[in-house]
Amino acid sequence: MIGKKGIWAFRLAVRLEPGSRLGSSETSLELDLGAPVCTVKLRPVGAGNSTIGAAERLAFFGAGYESQEQAANAGTVLQDALRIASARSSVSIDVGDGRALGGPGPVLKEAFERDGVQLLSDVHGLIVYEARAVTRFLGGSATSTVVSDLDRFLERLTATIAATAVLDERARVGADLLAQVAFERSSAAKHVMATTAGEVLALPAERTGRARELVEELLVQVDEALTETPVDDEEQKRQLQSLRSTLQLARGRSISSRFRDLADELPDAACRAEGRRALRRAYEARSDFVHDGEVSEGLPALTSELTAILGHVVEVRAQQSGDDAVRPKAP
Repeated sequence: MIGKKGIWAFRLAVRLEPGSRLGSSETSLELDLGAPVCTVKLRPVGAGNSTIGAAERLAFFGAGYESQEQAANAGTVLQDALRIASARSSVSIDVGDGRALGGPGPVLKEAFERDGVQLLSDVHGLIVYEARAVTRFLGGSATSTVVSDLDRFLERLTATIAATAVLDERARVGADLLAQVAFERSSAAKHVMATTAGEVLALPAERTGRARELVEELLVQVDEALTETPVDDEEQKRQLQSLRSTLQLARGRSISSRFRDLADELPDAACRAEGRRALRRAYEARSDFVHDGEVSEGLPALTSELTAILGHVVEVRAQQSGDDAVRPKAP
């Protein structure tokens, strides 16, 4: 057994969008992010990346947690905070899905352990582990660069953690999709990815008023038709059952209208009105491409406008959920 048991740590490895870097000449930074994350170290990942500013992949290391649960909570809070900060800043960050990019075999692990070194897989995302004397992460395997202000980004990150901002699974997936927009190359792919993020963020809503009454009336008629259909008329039954399923879905409002409703989460009436128009244009452009293969003029500008609105929605969702958040005490 290597080292002392009972001391837990996490590593959160992230990836910046292609062509973007965080401006820093440091090889390592110690960051006080506040409870429950507390102090972490930020380091570059990958061979040849001697400084944070040169690296496309970065890793946050947190240590000294008393339990696996506490370390996992701290890492998850940081991962969510990065999602939110990324959605509201000029740099997109892929916070990972816990997938191993490569790792050591059992023979190599055992050989290193005899020398007091714990070898772990290079995971893209969050990994929680029991801290040992020495831990190493083993993985597998010229363009213009945009350098973002690291201090400003860290200020936003720290403020997000201090606000106890958390995301539900819908907001997490929406934020992850939003970050992936920057990794797409074509303008059409970027736009489809961004609108998909909006579809995920759009909340379910039921139809009301006369529209709902009509749906219910049609459902009654379909049920009556099913009852009257001869037992051996399988084709007619299949068609009616398919229609019934469609009408049940029609009890909810359409995805396009719920997509536009995201504007209701913007800060003031003027923003909400303009946001609704922008969301309508963005969704129409998405439909034109998906259904007709038509790439709308000015698509990059529409996508930029859409990602800004959705970034704000992610931040608002985090603020709303943070009011009642309860987290374990800091280590």
